[in-house]
Amino acid sequence: MQGHRAIFRYHSAFGYFFRPSLHVWQLPSQPGGGIHLIKTNRAGARSAHEPEDRGGRVRVLFIGDSALAGDNVSNANRFTEGIERRLTADRKSTRLNSSHVSESRM
Repeated sequence: MQGHRAIFRYHSAFGYFFRPSLHVWQLPSQPGGGIHLIKTNRAGARSAHEPEDRGGRVRVLFIGDSALAGDNVSNANRFTEGIERRLTADRKSTRLNSSHVSESRM
């Protein structure tokens, strides 16, 4: 598989989502961009955390378009990762997951 089909799966009702369990270095899609890492958990969310039972933790789910998904940036540099770092500085029990939804379906 190449390009778009290699990292996304299509859902007839919701559009495109990341494939589960990815660890892919992607070439820039825009001038001046750099190579970036796309890593997903087994649910297909761009997250270092696997889905699990809450166990008393606060969980936040971000759902959005390509900007929220972090197109053209590595996982560590995405908006949601920054929010998680700020939240976990005070509270070690927060986990954030985010997912990409095709803009054509929003």
